[in-house]
Amino acid sequence: MEKKSTDGYNVQIGEIIKEVVHERCINQAKLARVIGCSGANINKIFGRSSIDTKLLLRISLAIGVNLFEPYNKIFEAKSKKSNG
Repeated sequence: MEKKSTDGYNVQIGEIIKEVVHERCINQAKLARVIGCSGANINKIFGRSSIDTKLLLRISLAIGVNLFEPYNKIFEAKSKKSNG
Protein backbone atom coordinates (compact mmCIF):
# COMPACT_ATOMS: atom_id res chain seq x y z
CA MET A 1 0.00 0.00 0.00
CA GLU A 2 1.54 3.28 -1.11
CA LYS A 3 0.21 6.80 -0.91
CA LYS A 4 1.37 10.10 -2.34
CA SER A 5 3.54 12.29 -0.18
CA THR A 6 5.02 15.71 -0.61
CA ASP A 7 8.61 14.60 -0.11
CA GLY A 8 8.70 12.00 -2.90
CA TYR A 9 8.89 9.06 -0.51
CA ASN A 10 5.57 7.27 -0.76
CA VAL A 11 5.85 4.79 2.12
CA GLN A 12 3.13 4.98 4.75
CA ILE A 13 4.81 2.39 6.96
CA GLY A 14 2.18 2.39 9.71
CA GLU A 15 -0.55 1.55 7.23
CA ILE A 16 1.59 -1.22 5.73
CA ILE A 17 2.22 -2.73 9.17
CA LYS A 18 -1.48 -2.50 10.05
CA GLU A 19 -2.46 -4.18 6.78
CA VAL A 20 -0.02 -7.09 7.29
CA VAL A 21 -1.07 -7.56 10.92
CA HIS A 22 -4.73 -7.74 9.92
CA GLU A 23 -4.13 -9.96 6.86
CA ARG A 24 -2.18 -12.43 8.96
CA CYS A 25 -4.60 -12.25 11.91
CA ILE A 26 -1.76 -11.34 14.26
CA ASN A 27 -2.90 -10.58 17.80
CA GLN A 28 -1.95 -6.97 18.58
CA ALA A 29 -1.35 -7.66 22.27
CA LYS A 30 1.00 -10.53 21.44
CA LEU A 31 2.82 -8.39 18.87
CA ALA A 32 3.24 -5.68 21.49
CA ARG A 33 4.79 -8.17 23.92
CA VAL A 34 7.12 -9.59 21.28
CA ILE A 35 8.45 -6.21 20.20
CA GLY A 36 8.56 -4.84 23.75
CA CYS A 37 5.91 -2.14 23.79
CA SER A 38 2.38 -1.57 25.03
CA GLY A 39 -0.80 -2.40 23.13
CA ALA A 40 -1.57 1.31 22.90
CA ASN A 41 1.76 1.85 21.12
CA ILE A 42 0.77 -0.66 18.43
CA ASN A 43 -2.13 1.60 17.44
CA LYS A 44 0.23 4.59 17.43
CA ILE A 45 2.61 2.67 15.16
CA PHE A 46 -0.27 2.06 12.74
CA GLY A 47 -0.65 5.82 12.38
CA ARG A 48 2.99 6.58 11.66
CA SER A 49 4.41 7.65 8.32
CA SER A 50 7.97 6.96 9.51
CA ILE A 51 9.55 4.65 12.05
CA ASP A 52 12.86 3.99 13.80
CA THR A 53 14.86 1.32 11.96
CA LYS A 54 15.48 -0.76 15.09
CA LEU A 55 11.74 -0.89 15.78
CA LEU A 56 11.04 -1.67 12.13
CA LEU A 57 13.45 -4.59 12.31
CA ARG A 58 11.80 -5.94 15.49
CA ILE A 59 8.36 -5.71 13.89
CA SER A 60 9.61 -7.30 10.65
CA LEU A 61 11.03 -10.26 12.56
CA ALA A 62 7.91 -10.59 14.72
CA ILE A 63 5.48 -10.69 11.78
CA GLY A 64 7.77 -12.44 9.31
CA VAL A 65 7.71 -9.71 6.65
CA ASN A 66 10.59 -7.59 5.35
CA LEU A 67 9.14 -4.15 6.04
CA PHE A 68 12.27 -2.53 4.60
CA GLU A 69 11.27 -3.65 1.10
CA PRO A 70 9.11 -0.61 0.30
CA TYR A 71 12.10 1.60 1.13
CA ASN A 72 14.39 -0.59 -1.01
CA LYS A 73 12.08 -0.07 -3.98
CA ILE A 74 12.27 3.71 -3.57
CA PHE A 75 16.05 3.55 -3.21
CA GLU A 76 16.41 1.49 -6.37
CA ALA A 77 14.11 3.76 -8.37
CA LYS A 78 15.84 6.95 -7.19
CA SER A 79 19.31 5.43 -7.68
CA LYS A 80 18.50 4.56 -11.30
CA LYS A 81 17.31 8.12 -11.94
CA SER A 82 20.41 9.74 -10.44
CA ASN A 83 22.82 7.27 -12.08
CA GLY A 84 20.76 6.96 -15.23
